[in-house]
Amino acid sequence: MSDPFAYFMDVYAPSCGIQEAFRSWLIKNQRQEAPYVIPDIEPFVDTSGKYISGRSSWKNHLRSTGTQEFGHADLAKLTERHELAKVDYKRRMETASREAPAMSIPESAGPVEQSKAAQRVMERLHGRPMPDRQTLIKIAIEERIRK
Repeated sequence: MSDPFAYFMDVYAPSCGIQEAFRSWLIKNQRQEAPYVIPDIEPFVDTSGKYISGRSSWKNHLRSTGTQEFGHADLAKLTERHELAKVDYKRRMETASREAPAMSIPESAGPVEQSKAAQRVMERLHGRPMPDRQTLIKIAIEERIRK
């Protein structure tokens, strides 16, 4: 309703007189603006182990690591974008499958035998925990050189 007086008369039944009640209602109805001070964040330890003492420390840490903070709205937007990308990918794969069907495996195809170097790498690692990729490549190169 655009007329505040008509709205007031529809909602309220004043006992102190219409004019005085309306003036009082207008004063209370005015939007009161006051500054809002956001409190500082509580100190915590980041996942990297760094102690963060407050908001400025957190912003400096984000800046130094080249990362940015996401809120719930950002996450919802990214999730929606990801879901749309998945639907688009599925559609493209269906189109590609129709246009280029899978080829059959030729009769002459057989299993690939392991090389002797690969067998030696497996023997070397038997009973031990799986090494990281760099160590595994180093071991494979050493066994290939021993050939």
